[in-house]
Amino acid sequence: MKKLKLIGIALAFCTGLVAADPAQFTGGYFNGRGWNGLAHDQKSFFVSGFEDGLQAIPSGQWFFGISTATYGEIVVGVDEIFQKPENAALPVAAAIKVFTAKVNGATPAEVEVTLAQYRKVYSDTPAAPVPPPTVKPVVSKKQ
Repeated sequence: MKKLKLIGIALAFCTGLVAADPAQFTGGYFNGRGWNGLAHDQKSFFVSGFEDGLQAIPSGQWFFGISTATYGEIVVGVDEIFQKPENAALPVAAAIKVFTAKVNGATPAEVEVTLAQYRKVYSDTPAAPVPPPTVKPVVSKKQ
């Protein structure tokens, strides 16, 4: 009987994992639709894990830029990006990269150009995994 209970619990857990909505993924990456369904604490944990992952990749911090923002500030910045429905299909990583560019001095026009590039790249991307595109945020070099 104990084994049957454990199997039932395991199946219930696995069903929750398998039943993830495909609309929450773009190219295999968690997107704004999924992000908007998370609680604030879950978003903070996501950002924390994302940052930890970047530190494990030699070029990760170079590619995303180094941000002085706190996890809470990143969550608020990404929330702001995903408040616009046209950004819902963008992967969370793209939104974090755009927010980091904003923190590092990108102008509103540069931010919008970068978001438009991401929207174009991801507009026809299926939910299944695909190689990530190479879109470099437009950021002016302020001296």
